[in-house]
Amino acid sequence: SYSATLEWTAPAGDWELYLSTEGVTRYILRYSTEAPIETYEDFLNATEYSQNWFPQPRKSTERHDVDGLDSDTTYYFVMESQNQHALRSERSFNASTTTLPSTLPPLNPFIEAVYQSSITVSWGGVAPDSYLLEASTGQFPNKFAGNKSSATPDSELLTLTVTELLSNTTYYLWAGALWFGTTDYALTTPASTSTLAVPVEEARALEVFLTSATIRWNALPPFPQHETAEGYLLEASTAP
Repeated sequence: SYSATLEWTAPAGDWELYLSTEGVTRYILRYSTEAPIETYEDFLNATEYSQNWFPQPRKSTERHDVDGLDSDTTYYFVMESQNQHALRSERSFNASTTTLPSTLPPLNPFIEAVYQSSITVSWGGVAPDSYLLEASTGQFPNKFAGNKSSATPDSELLTLTVTELLSNTTYYLWAGALWFGTTDYALTTPASTSTLAVPVEEARALEVFLTSATIRWNALPPFPQHETAEGYLLEASTAP
């Protein structure tokens, strides 16, 4: 849900005698989403916000969050103060604000292409402020120092490529949409993939027969992981 923060100064002045020497014991906050609260009838018809705020001493700054609001909605707030005799002050002026629009992550991000040191991801657009793509060797969410990322301020760009990845390494990916300083993420489908292994070197035909051929190449080292492979694959074709 969404929220708004209200701030005011605890009552003080000529009318504080009306509230007695003990001052305010309760605040009554009401709000409307249709129009400003101009009359006492408007105030009674407005929605009361349920809260248990403990009033601060006179002339102190009061600051409280109003939670459970709807997105992209204008709210008009008016408040009254009440003393221990249930006597109420005059209504405050209208305080109005509009909550932020609802936010969405990128739609259905998917892995589009995998290379030796990079991965490309695409998604459906949601028109945020910008997009972000992150890759990690661990499952998200995490804050690993070695995570790689790519970002764009172009809200119409629906593809990003994260680079400088290690070969033959499993990476988890998620795409984020940035809204008003916050980011909504969605995991890719599939959630992870391995980058391609380094290619073999000096592959050459060792022997050729009527229906077969023997190919030889330099073996990859057994470690580290990003310099080796999980196995070899040999394919033959009549075209390059």
